[in-house]
Amino acid sequence: GMHAMNFPSAWDRTKGHGYVAAIDGGQPNNQPHADLVANYRSQFSFETHTDTNAEFHGAHVLGIISATANNGLGVAGGCPSCSVAMVRWNGTTSHSASAMYGLIERGIQVINMSFGKSGVSCSSSEMASLCNAITSADSRDVLLVAAAGNNASNSTPSFRRATRQCWRLVEPKDAISELEQL
Repeated sequence: GMHAMNFPSAWDRTKGHGYVAAIDGGQPNNQPHADLVANYRSQFSFETHTDTNAEFHGAHVLGIISATANNGLGVAGGCPSCSVAMVRWNGTTSHSASAMYGLIERGIQVINMSFGKSGVSCSSSEMASLCNAITSADSRDVLLVAAAGNNASNSTPSFRRATRQCWRLVEPKDAISELEQL
């Protein structure tokens, strides 16, 4: 929970601010959870696809990012003062790229991506559209965060940081090792 991620120590410095979005399965009934209502920005949210069964995962991800603190509901997010948006998508590479471009155009500052791909890199033609979107995000100073643990696995994510512009959530020892490689 929030103590395992050391949120209280971070909150001593700041509760955060900014515009954060998740590219994920959406939210139940396309409505934010009660713990997200104060921070949810529907004008930045959209769908690239409506056929998904991961909508509860999207709500969970937004809660970790920006659930309102001290309101007597649910949990407190890591950035309880951040504005959040959701892109509901179907998991394909082209929809992932479309989602990123849409969020970049809307002025989102941080994009969380809860997805992975096996055995591919930015040198593959399959990933060209996504890698171009990553480059576009970097040129607009958008921070990209790729979540680890996809496919119910705590192992190394299958689509690792393909470029210097895309960070992923990892164990601290893995992050240090990756920073040393840059």
